[in-house]
Amino acid sequence: MIEIYGGAKCSKCNIIKSKLDDKKIKYTYSEDKDKVVEMGIEYGTRSLPICIIDDEYYSFPEMVKWINR
Repeated sequence: MIEIYGGAKCSKCNIIKSKLDDKKIKYTYSEDKDKVVEMGIEYGTRSLPICIIDDEYYSFPEMVKWINR
């Protein structure tokens, strides 16, 4: 399962969502501020988007690489 946590004005979030949509890869997306903060603390990051695949955190460059694999 792919989970993406981001913000309304996050351009990198929109890039990830667009790439996933283009490849027809299913994911969940949340902009819930409390959940974004919770996931950031859990995975030790303050950068958006927070991309989680099967409980493993992927940074923006790692996620782009994963999508393009």
